[in-house]
Amino acid sequence: MPGDIMIIIFLKIDTVDLLTHVQFVCSSWKKLAKEPRLFHTIVIPKALARHTCNVKDLAKEAVDRSCGELLEFYNENYCGDDLLLYVVNESKSLRSFRVCHGSNICGDIILELARKHPLLEELEFSERFRYYGIDIVFKEVGHSCLRLKRFTLTLGGEFFGDCEIINDIALAIAENIPQLHCLRLSGEFSGVGCKAILDGCSKLECLDHRKFNFNVLEQNLLKNFVGKIKDLRLW
Repeated sequence: MPGDIMIIIFLKIDTVDLLTHVQFVCSSWKKLAKEPRLFHTIVIPKALARHTCNVKDLAKEAVDRSCGELLEFYNENYCGDDLLLYVVNESKSLRSFRVCHGSNICGDIILELARKHPLLEELEFSERFRYYGIDIVFKEVGHSCLRLKRFTLTLGGEFFGDCEIINDIALAIAENIPQLHCLRLSGEFSGVGCKAILDGCSKLECLDHRKFNFNVLEQNLLKNFVGKIKDLRLW
C-alpha cells in the first residue's frame, strides 16, 4: 500500500496505540511510525495509568518524534513539571496545551509556555493549579498569546470553594485576556467576578461555569449573561 495512504490510516490511530502496539507489527510500520506529522497531536489518556508503560517516557518519545512540529498536547494523566516543561521547550509552535485530571501545574511553566508559544489558541489546566502568582501568569498569557480564544480552568482541593480566589482569577482573565471566545471555569465567584467577565470579555460566545451560585447574582446581571452569551451553561 502506498506510503501516503498508510500515513492517512496511521493518523487515525491514537498516540498510545501507535507507540505501544502498531509500530511493532513490522519493520516498515516501525519506520512509518517515526513520521513527525503523525505526532502533530499528542493525547495521553487517563486510562493509560492502568498500563505498565511509563507515561512520562511515552509522552517524551511522542514529543521527540514530532521533531518540534507538535501543535496540540492533551494530557489526562498525573505528570510532573519536568514532562510539561519538556513539551513546552521541545515544541516550536503549540496551538493547544491542555493538562487536566490531577496534574499539578505551576505558574512558571505557564509563563514559559506563553513566552515561547505566542500562537497558542487553547489553554487548559485543571484540578490542582498552584494559585500563587496568578496576576503575573495571566498578564503574561494576555500579553504574549494574543490569539488565545479558548481557556479552561478547573480548580480542585482547597481552592474550589474559595470565592475570593475565584474572583481574583475572574478579574485577571477579564483584564488580561479580553479576546476569549470560550471560557470554562469551576468554583464559586461573586457578582463582582461575573460582571468583570461580562464587561471585560466582549467577544465571549461560550461560558461554562460549574458551581454557579444564583444567590450571589443580581437578577439584572443574570439577564445580561443570558442576553449576551450564545452558549451559556451555569450549573
